[in-house]
Amino acid sequence: MFDDEYKNEQEEHHEDGLTELISSYENAVNDNQSLHLDHEAYEKIIDFYEDNHSSEKALVAAEYACSQYPYSATFMIRKAQLFIDLRRFEEANELLNRAEILDGEDMSIYLTRADLLVWQGKHHEAIKLLKDYIEKAEDEDKEDLYLELADIYEDCERYDRVVFCLKQAMEHNPKSDEALNRLWFCTELLENYDAMVDFYQTLLDKDPYLTMAWFNLAHCYAGLDLWEKSIEAFEFVLAIDDKFEDAYVDCADIYFTLKQYRKAIDLYKNATTLSRVSKEVYFQIGMCYEKLKDYNRARTYYRKSLTIDSDFDEAFFRIGECYKLDKRFVEALSSLERALKLYPDNVFYLKAIAEVHISTNEIDSAINIFEKIIEIDGSKKWQWIDLASTQFSYERKIEAIETLDIALGRFKKFSELLYAKSALLYAMGRKKEALEILQQALSIKFKHHSLIFGLNKQMKYDTDVLHLIEQYKS
Repeated sequence: MFDDEYKNEQEEHHEDGLTELISSYENAVNDNQSLHLDHEAYEKIIDFYEDNHSSEKALVAAEYACSQYPYSATFMIRKAQLFIDLRRFEEANELLNRAEILDGEDMSIYLTRADLLVWQGKHHEAIKLLKDYIEKAEDEDKEDLYLELADIYEDCERYDRVVFCLKQAMEHNPKSDEALNRLWFCTELLENYDAMVDFYQTLLDKDPYLTMAWFNLAHCYAGLDLWEKSIEAFEFVLAIDDKFEDAYVDCADIYFTLKQYRKAIDLYKNATTLSRVSKEVYFQIGMCYEKLKDYNRARTYYRKSLTIDSDFDEAFFRIGECYKLDKRFVEALSSLERALKLYPDNVFYLKAIAEVHISTNEIDSAINIFEKIIEIDGSKKWQWIDLASTQFSYERKIEAIETLDIALGRFKKFSELLYAKSALLYAMGRKKEALEILQQALSIKFKHHSLIFGLNKQMKYDTDVLHLIEQYKS
């Protein structure tokens, strides 16, 4: 506790000193006074303006620094970097040439020149420049050089080369969190989980306390659907660093995938104690409780996510779904309509609202919504089947068949629509037509045949229907 207080005091002292320095500098500039600051003071001033995204002011400070220290390669390089930010490429190149004469061994010159070449679209020249310099660079500089080279390859979307460079950076610094973070990004893109598992295992054999290596390994196992190994790797992360928030959340996600919702809840809740909670973590806790059919607690956590983002439409949607499952239809409709207001024309929100109307026997409203869904999109077969089945259920049988016939004219692959039509025809007493349509559907795609039983339970007990299905079962 004393260490934390001391650290906070030091940070406050540093901030006070920086504020005073910036104030003195700006007063001198505004009053056209001559400036006489030491090297470190100028670097702090330039850093301050860069951190506050004020390249023009940083450039002015760099010009004062260069004026006072005309033979400083450091300030020439800083000024060149600012010229690059401002797209003043010729001036940047001229400064780098001058800096190279003064101090040709300064690695920053080559990193900045590579950056300049990239901005000019000369990626191949930038790559060659860094490769040539790496050959003669000191070992202590090679990590930064390989990281810069990885940046350029990433800009070219050559992710295999990015991986190579990041691995090389780790040869010179096995604890490089930047390299490890970026390696996972590339692994997700390349999906080369097996190869990276071997890499991380070799790395951890040398140093078993590399937190990010365990973290990345856990994700590789998840990518291979090796869930238990993934959880074990996450447990190593948390054993080394019990404040690693992402490890709690990502491990909880694994438990959620495995339908072990109570374990997931425990981990998500651990994450909420570590820093400012994200709406997604509260939302996931709500999802866990919803899966456990504890709808009241689920709504509580969805509402907590709304305290962070009052326009979080998915939270309103899930609250509405929980109310619907509790058969509290008035509250369900209110929440679902709030979700729809935030995300108009969302067909899933509209469908949920239609289902509430069906539950409260407001059939015209439900049918109108299903028709609106088709007007908005109409590209999914379920949308047409929902409309037809609702029409049929409430004595609009001819309209239901017409809806399916229109849909059959729109889709090239339409076995589900045929199954739906067969079920509706059967319910209308038109068994012969129903069996003909069923046979046609079975010949196209057998695996969807259970759809008829969802729409018409009586067909489960009809021997003619079952015999026909059996003929196509192979």
